[in-house]
Amino acid sequence: MKETNINPSDADVADDVGLTPAAAFLKEADELWPEVSQFYRFTVEGQEVGAFCLDDIQEDDEVGVSLIKVRSTLAGAGYGTMMLNALCGLADKHDVALRLEILPTGRLTEQDLKGWYERRGFVPGTNSIFDEGPVMSRSPHAQPEDALTASL
Repeated sequence: MKETNINPSDADVADDVGLTPAAAFLKEADELWPEVSQFYRFTVEGQEVGAFCLDDIQEDDEVGVSLIKVRSTLAGAGYGTMMLNALCGLADKHDVALRLEILPTGRLTEQDLKGWYERRGFVPGTNSIFDEGPVMSRSPHAQPEDALTASL
């Protein structure tokens, strides 16, 4: 399977001069993944396997991820992890934090999703009055052991 890998040398960072880190992240996301009706389509070897949504910029250095969804017929094959890894790679490249709210929509429970995000460097975040579920965030370049240390 071929997935989208993000490396700091992949893009011309000079094009992003004057943009905030979050704006540069969103600009590159627009270039990497086709957006249809606010959903970024994620493909592997030409097959659309899922989609995700990116929220408006929360801060100059933070982007909200409001949904990561894999086609039900492909669930459990690692495509959700591939999408999240691609988003984390792009966030690391632009030194952007990611913020998300856990709202289960499929077969995984809130606890399953919390563990899945923690294994990828996310830690519990602060809920706003608009959040319906628990919030998690990931600092740029965070590693899973960072999540374990931060939650102790």
